[in-house]
Amino acid sequence: MPKKKKSWKERQKKQQDSQEPYQKQKESEVKKKPRHLPKGKILVAVSIIVLIVGIYAIWQYTIKPFTIIYIRADGSVDPSTASILNVENSYYTFTADISGSLVIEKDNIVVDGASFILQGQSGTSSKGVDLSGRSNVTITNIRIEDFGSGVYLYSAHNNVLSQNDLTSNDYGIVLEYSSDNAVSGNNVANNQYAISLTSSSDNTIQKNSIASNQYSVSLAYSSSNIISENDIAYSDGAIGLSYSLNNNITENNVANNQYSISITYQSSSNNISGNSITNSNGAILLASSNDNNVSGNQMDSNQEGIKLDDSSGNNISGNTITNSDGAAIGLYQSSDNVITENYLAANEYGIQLTYSSDNIVFHNSFDINTYQGFSLDSGNVWDNGYPSGGNYWSDYQNLYPDAEELDGSGIWNTPYVIDENNQDNYPLMNL
Repeated sequence: MPKKKKSWKERQKKQQDSQEPYQKQKESEVKKKPRHLPKGKILVAVSIIVLIVGIYAIWQYTIKPFTIIYIRADGSVDPSTASILNVENSYYTFTADISGSLVIEKDNIVVDGASFILQGQSGTSSKGVDLSGRSNVTITNIRIEDFGSGVYLYSAHNNVLSQNDLTSNDYGIVLEYSSDNAVSGNNVANNQYAISLTSSSDNTIQKNSIASNQYSVSLAYSSSNIISENDIAYSDGAIGLSYSLNNNITENNVANNQYSISITYQSSSNNISGNSITNSNGAILLASSNDNNVSGNQMDSNQEGIKLDDSSGNNISGNTITNSDGAAIGLYQSSDNVITENYLAANEYGIQLTYSSDNIVFHNSFDINTYQGFSLDSGNVWDNGYPSGGNYWSDYQNLYPDAEELDGSGIWNTPYVIDENNQDNYPLMNL
């Protein structure tokens, strides 16, 4: 009798059973063999390790310890290994970047940074160059970064700071109780305070480039200083005076600051003249400050031109103020000021007086302002009598078409009325 033929499933199981010992042996051999990564992955891993080790080594090599270096009264450099070349105890020049502070103990010398960096430590109160008590020292051509105070002068006199680059310090240059120093031709940028004077007099701050600081030039309790021909831009406050007298702020180019020139807190007898001021919220502010002179300044495209707040006895003359979003000249609770010979054009208000009386306003040109003059609870004098005359008003002929010239004097015969308490009795016919 023939054998019964096995089913397909039985044949498949028999075949799997016969291959099972072989498959187990193969798996066992695979486990015994060492695993190998692809060559590409090995190279990448090695490269990453080498890069990390290299960066760490470079970092360790380049970071220098912070050192305090002294130029001693006898002329020696301490430590002697510092990167400063001493030439006959009178001229000192950097030979490399320095991580540390420089304390000057000798007068009548020149320190030349040769464009090398004096590097500080951010967040500390350290001083980059300390000139306390020094006289006749010149600091030039140093790049000073990351100090509490980049250059510090205390009771220091007749020193010169020129052609230095001061960046990323809390204070760029500080003068305290210091006089007759010259700060000129420096680049002072990205500091909290660029140049700060306290109780310091007869110093000159001239021809510096001062940009992107929170506050640029600040004076407190300081008198008879000259701030001139500086370029000041992109700060919350460009030039600020408090409790300061007899300072000259002249011929500065002040652009794109929040507030440009602020004379505050009983700052008197200061002269602000010949400055160019553009694109600020406030061009010139006098607050609680008397007897100042503001003359010959050019102001364009500011939110406000000249503003007086609780200030009296000031002279506002010969200024050109155009394209202000607010008032070209605005007074608030301010009296006894003289406002003459200003050209006020294309502003929202030519002049705005609020709770401000007894001011004298004449020989000004009010040219195409949206509102030429505005007064609230104020009574002021708007002319200098006949034949000197009052002010020029560009809208005069539209308002008074029947007016005529008074006796060939160049003066209209009909007053220009601002309100019942304010009128120009002798309006001028021409600019």
